[in-house]
Amino acid sequence: MTAAEKELVFRNSASSRWQIGTAVAIVAFGALILWHTITNAALGYPTRAAIVAVGLAIPLFQVVRLARGGVACDARGVVVRNPVRHVRLSWEEIDRFEIHPGTIVGNTAWVHKRDGGRIHIFGIVTNMSRKAADEAQPIVDALNERLAEERHAAMAADGEAHREL
Repeated sequence: MTAAEKELVFRNSASSRWQIGTAVAIVAFGALILWHTITNAALGYPTRAAIVAVGLAIPLFQVVRLARGGVACDARGVVVRNPVRHVRLSWEEIDRFEIHPGTIVGNTAWVHKRDGGRIHIFGIVTNMSRKAADEAQPIVDALNERLAEERHAAMAADGEAHREL
Protein backbone atom coordinates (compact mmCIF):
# COMPACT_ATOMS: atom_id res chain seq x y z
CA MET A 1 0.00 0.00 0.00
CA THR A 2 1.48 3.32 -1.06
CA ALA A 3 1.26 6.53 0.95
CA ALA A 4 -1.34 7.86 -1.49
CA GLU A 5 -3.54 4.78 -0.96
CA LYS A 6 -3.35 4.92 2.82
CA GLU A 7 -6.27 6.56 4.60
CA LEU A 8 -5.31 9.52 6.78
CA VAL A 9 -7.64 10.94 9.41
CA PHE A 10 -7.40 14.59 10.46
CA ARG A 11 -9.05 15.89 13.63
CA ASN A 12 -8.11 17.92 16.67
CA SER A 13 -7.09 15.50 19.40
CA ALA A 14 -7.78 18.24 21.96
CA SER A 15 -11.28 18.67 20.53
CA SER A 16 -11.91 14.93 20.74
CA ARG A 17 -10.68 14.82 24.33
CA TRP A 18 -12.91 17.78 25.16
CA GLN A 19 -15.92 16.01 23.65
CA ILE A 20 -15.21 12.80 25.56
CA GLY A 21 -14.63 14.76 28.78
CA THR A 22 -17.91 16.55 28.28
CA ALA A 23 -19.65 13.22 27.75
CA VAL A 24 -18.18 11.88 30.98
CA ALA A 25 -19.39 14.98 32.84
CA ILE A 26 -22.86 14.56 31.31
CA VAL A 27 -22.91 10.91 32.39
CA ALA A 28 -21.88 11.83 35.95
CA PHE A 29 -24.47 14.58 36.23
CA GLY A 30 -27.03 12.47 34.42
CA ALA A 31 -26.44 9.56 36.79
CA LEU A 32 -27.60 11.73 39.69
CA ILE A 33 -30.72 12.76 37.80
CA LEU A 34 -31.34 9.20 36.63
CA TRP A 35 -30.95 7.85 40.16
CA HIS A 36 -33.53 10.37 41.38
CA THR A 37 -35.82 9.51 38.47
CA ILE A 38 -35.57 5.75 38.94
CA THR A 39 -36.18 5.91 42.66
CA ASN A 40 -39.05 8.40 42.37
CA ALA A 41 -42.16 6.25 42.74
CA ALA A 42 -44.43 9.16 41.79
CA LEU A 43 -43.30 8.83 38.16
CA GLY A 44 -44.79 6.01 36.14
CA TYR A 45 -42.66 3.29 34.59
CA PRO A 46 -42.91 4.63 30.98
CA THR A 47 -41.79 8.08 32.11
CA ARG A 48 -38.85 6.68 34.05
CA ALA A 49 -37.85 4.44 31.13
CA ALA A 50 -37.98 7.37 28.68
CA ILE A 51 -35.84 9.57 30.94
CA VAL A 52 -33.28 6.78 31.37
CA ALA A 53 -33.17 6.18 27.58
CA VAL A 54 -32.59 9.86 26.82
CA GLY A 55 -30.09 10.13 29.67
CA LEU A 56 -28.04 7.32 28.18
CA ALA A 57 -28.46 8.34 24.52
CA ILE A 58 -27.06 11.87 24.86
CA PRO A 59 -23.59 10.95 26.18
CA LEU A 60 -23.44 7.96 23.84
CA PHE A 61 -24.14 10.26 20.87
CA GLN A 62 -21.50 12.67 22.19
CA VAL A 63 -18.81 10.00 22.35
CA VAL A 64 -19.71 8.03 19.23
CA ARG A 65 -20.54 10.82 16.80
CA LEU A 66 -19.18 14.16 18.05
CA ALA A 67 -15.75 13.02 19.21
CA ARG A 68 -15.12 11.22 15.91
CA GLY A 69 -15.64 14.31 13.75
CA GLY A 70 -12.93 15.20 11.28
CA VAL A 71 -11.74 14.40 7.77
CA ALA A 72 -10.57 11.06 6.42
CA CYS A 73 -8.46 11.18 3.23
CA ASP A 74 -7.67 8.43 0.77
CA ALA A 75 -6.65 8.22 -2.90
CA ARG A 76 -10.25 8.82 -4.07
CA GLY A 77 -10.94 11.92 -1.97
CA VAL A 78 -12.10 12.87 1.50
CA VAL A 79 -14.90 11.93 3.84
CA VAL A 80 -16.02 14.77 6.09
CA ARG A 81 -17.23 13.13 9.31
CA ASN A 82 -19.77 15.38 11.00
CA PRO A 83 -22.10 14.43 13.85
CA VAL A 84 -25.25 13.91 11.79
CA ARG A 85 -23.88 12.94 8.37
CA HIS A 86 -20.72 11.98 6.56
CA VAL A 87 -20.02 13.51 3.14
CA ARG A 88 -17.68 11.96 0.57
CA LEU A 89 -16.01 14.34 -1.89
CA SER A 90 -13.62 13.45 -4.67
CA TRP A 91 -10.41 15.47 -4.93
CA GLU A 92 -11.75 17.03 -8.15
CA GLU A 93 -14.73 18.53 -6.26
CA ILE A 94 -12.56 20.35 -3.69
CA ASP A 95 -11.19 23.85 -4.16
CA ARG A 96 -9.46 24.34 -0.78
CA PHE A 97 -9.61 23.87 2.99
CA GLU A 98 -9.77 26.94 5.27
CA ILE A 99 -10.45 28.04 8.81
CA HIS A 100 -13.27 30.57 9.13
CA PRO A 101 -14.23 32.66 12.14
CA GLY A 102 -17.45 31.55 13.77
CA THR A 103 -19.87 33.18 16.15
CA ILE A 104 -21.05 30.47 18.53
CA VAL A 105 -18.70 27.54 17.97
CA GLY A 106 -15.59 29.60 17.28
CA ASN A 107 -13.18 29.26 14.39
CA THR A 108 -13.85 26.06 12.45
CA ALA A 109 -12.49 24.42 9.34
CA TRP A 110 -14.45 24.28 6.09
CA VAL A 111 -14.10 22.47 2.78
CA HIS A 112 -14.69 24.87 -0.11
CA LYS A 113 -16.05 23.06 -3.13
CA ARG A 114 -15.32 24.09 -6.72
CA ASP A 115 -19.03 24.59 -7.38
CA GLY A 116 -19.10 27.38 -4.75
CA GLY A 117 -20.57 25.29 -1.92
CA ARG A 118 -18.84 24.59 1.34
CA ILE A 119 -19.01 21.98 4.08
CA HIS A 120 -18.27 22.55 7.75
CA ILE A 121 -15.71 20.20 9.32
CA PHE A 122 -17.01 19.73 12.84
CA GLY A 123 -13.91 17.95 14.18
CA ILE A 124 -11.43 20.74 13.43
CA VAL A 125 -12.08 23.71 15.71
CA THR A 126 -9.86 26.27 17.40
CA ASN A 127 -11.80 27.42 20.44
CA MET A 128 -11.79 24.37 22.71
CA SER A 129 -8.35 25.06 24.15
CA ARG A 130 -4.99 26.55 23.28
CA LYS A 131 -3.84 23.09 22.17
CA ALA A 132 -6.81 22.83 19.79
CA ALA A 133 -5.99 26.25 18.33
CA ASP A 134 -2.36 25.25 17.88
CA GLU A 135 -3.39 22.00 16.14
CA ALA A 136 -6.05 23.39 13.80
CA GLN A 137 -3.98 25.42 11.30
CA PRO A 138 -1.36 22.69 10.71
CA ILE A 139 -4.21 20.23 10.09
CA VAL A 140 -5.75 22.54 7.48
CA ASP A 141 -2.30 23.11 5.95
CA ALA A 142 -1.75 19.33 5.73
CA LEU A 143 -5.13 18.90 4.03
CA ASN A 144 -4.25 21.60 1.48
CA GLU A 145 -0.87 19.92 0.87
CA ARG A 146 -2.58 16.59 0.27
CA LEU A 147 -5.01 18.31 -2.11
CA ALA A 148 -2.07 19.82 -4.04
CA GLU A 149 -0.36 16.39 -4.22
CA GLU A 150 -3.52 14.76 -5.56
CA ARG A 151 -3.98 17.52 -8.16
CA HIS A 152 -0.36 17.14 -9.25
CA ALA A 153 -0.76 13.36 -9.55
CA ALA A 154 -3.98 13.81 -11.57
CA MET A 155 -2.28 16.28 -13.94
CA ALA A 156 0.66 13.91 -14.38
CA ALA A 157 -1.72 11.04 -15.15
CA ASP A 158 -3.58 13.22 -17.67
CA GLY A 159 -0.27 14.15 -19.31
CA GLU A 160 0.69 10.48 -19.65
CA ALA A 161 -2.72 9.68 -21.16
CA HIS A 162 -2.33 12.47 -23.75
CA ARG A 163 1.15 11.31 -24.71
CA GLU A 164 -0.10 7.77 -25.32
CA LEU A 165 -2.71 9.09 -27.78
